[in-house]
Amino acid sequence: MSITLGRPVGIEDRPRSGGRRAVWLAAGVVVFCVVLVGRVGRFGFNPTDQGFVLAQSWRLLHGELPHADFTSPRPLGSAVLHLVDFAVPAPLFVSSSFVMMVELTVATIAMAALLTRTGPAAWGPSRLGLVAAAAMVNLHTYPLMAWHTVDGVFLVATGLWAVDSGKRRTGFFLLGFAVIVKQSFAPALVLGLLLVVLHPARRQWQRIGVDLLFLVAAPLSYYVLIGGGFPAAKEQLTAATGTWGERLLEIADTTAIVQAGVVLAVLAVVWLARERLGTPGQWLRIALGVAVAAITVSVVVRGQLAHAGDWSITLLWIFMAAAAADAVIQRRFPWQYLSVAGLAWMSSLSWGYPYPGLVAGSMALGTLEVLARTIDLRARWAEALGGGAGPDRGRAGRAAAGQRPRRRAVRGPPAGQAHPRPRRHRAVAALGPHQPERARLPRPAARLRRPVPGSQGRDHAGQRVRLSGAGPAQPVPDGLGAAAGGRRRHRAAHARHHRRAQPRRRLPGAVPDRHRTGAGRG
Repeated sequence: MSITLGRPVGIEDRPRSGGRRAVWLAAGVVVFCVVLVGRVGRFGFNPTDQGFVLAQSWRLLHGELPHADFTSPRPLGSAVLHLVDFAVPAPLFVSSSFVMMVELTVATIAMAALLTRTGPAAWGPSRLGLVAAAAMVNLHTYPLMAWHTVDGVFLVATGLWAVDSGKRRTGFFLLGFAVIVKQSFAPALVLGLLLVVLHPARRQWQRIGVDLLFLVAAPLSYYVLIGGGFPAAKEQLTAATGTWGERLLEIADTTAIVQAGVVLAVLAVVWLARERLGTPGQWLRIALGVAVAAITVSVVVRGQLAHAGDWSITLLWIFMAAAAADAVIQRRFPWQYLSVAGLAWMSSLSWGYPYPGLVAGSMALGTLEVLARTIDLRARWAEALGGGAGPDRGRAGRAAAGQRPRRRAVRGPPAGQAHPRPRRHRAVAALGPHQPERARLPRPAARLRRPVPGSQGRDHAGQRVRLSGAGPAQPVPDGLGAAAGGRRRHRAAHARHHRRAQPRRRLPGAVPDRHRTGAGRG
């Protein structure tokens, strides 16, 4: 079994996002955030952290230097990022909540696009609804306010998506910007270095230096911003006690993790033996996938979207097991899943909130995506609607079975019927009623009303034939096609030269063309 970093065989490439679909998607994000802030975000106030980042942004607006004019235990990247809150035409309390919700929604879309390997412009209503639900789970009961962790999740998620979608410089700049938001997102710089070298779409070695420059652009700019306050900044940023995420190992109930891990391992084994198991194996995969989906949804429901709880940690370990199953099923290194898991770990490196709750909805959606890819929901849905049976029905089923997609054949009209366009392609009709419309014909013969005697074409079996004005088409012996084509081109070139050599005919009494003869000049 070979493991590759590339895309699996049969998975469709991302369609190009249309401008109109992108506009509608952006409008939907804005409406979704406005409704949510209007219904929920305008209530409640966090007495300890509300306005903390906005106060730093206000100081930057008034010309104060970070770590020199005021102290901060974290880098001031969030203060720079939330300068946009003052530009939103709304009260600052409401505008900061709106900007935070936009960041979390865009981060959810970016993680969904990264895990599903499809563009948002190609999503249907069902997937858009699932992504909106994942955004709600990511929010859970977290306060709607400007905060460092939300900024880091937004920057890393969008950076990974931009790198994977081909916008490498933008993605690397965002990954580097996450480093100056909070110390816990410093591993994003290491992740960016790995993507520079190991990403499947990496550029030539001569252009890797440009990618590295964009990756370190934000940290270098922050170093220039603080100026002479670097000694004070170093003392402030390294004075606190660090954490490495030990809370992720302190789980009271591991029943759901063990159950999901065992079922996913069995699902991977059944997938490897799918050819031997046949139809019973398909139904067994469906049953196992439904079981894992039920376990994942039950963890979210029983957790009640609590602000502090083990439900998000449980989803992280189930997501890791799904990433291992995806590596076995797709025969590829699941760097997208591991990147999102790393983002969840970075978001849990906190003094007051050591939970990956801000990524919990995306991890649940990624687990369901692995299950849908395994049991091939689109083929099963088509079978239920009467569209056919078996995993090889359509492009999705062949992709799930590891086969290459079939090419659509060009079919001609049924037997006994005339060609659909006989007037334009009279030469095609002379070959018979069973010929496809896209037959290989000489270009002059396709424009004439009747075939030129001696011209050549192709019959329904692909054999070269000689056309005539009357009678059936005559086969051309092998080796004569090139010679006949050369003689035909020579005759056409000779006729064009002969026409140019003939003087132009003028009607009696016609006035000569002054522009051509030059008469009347001077």
